[in-house]
Amino acid sequence: MNIALTIVLTLIGAAVTVGGVWLIALGGSWYYLVAGLAFLATAWTLRRSQPAALYIYALLVLGSLVWAVYEVGFDWWQLAPRGGLIVVLGLLLFLPWRRDYARVPDGNWRAGRWTLAASLALTVLAALYSLFNDP
Repeated sequence: MNIALTIVLTLIGAAVTVGGVWLIALGGSWYYLVAGLAFLATAWTLRRSQPAALYIYALLVLGSLVWAVYEVGFDWWQLAPRGGLIVVLGLLLFLPWRRDYARVPDGNWRAGRWTLAASLALTVLAALYSLFNDP
């Protein structure tokens, strides 16, 4: 599963990075370049079985939440598409069946999982708030 998730993160990261460079060339937001690089960094550290993958992805989740709320506010119909895939992939990274979690005894994976869980929980809370908020 690590290899499949690494491939998915790499493909998404490459596409978002290229699109981000193009958007910057057109005078648009830098978010997509930064997000694409975060996807690629997550894939790279995940492939190397480093706990930093979870911290990088947690920063991507929080950064995406801040960007989305800044851009569209708490409007569910505009907020959900900006974070849905990121949250789903974060849940896949969080799941306990990953081999790396059991293999590293120093607790870095456990701390990374809690960091990722906190960022995902904050994003879900923002999504729930936006669901019942009428901007």
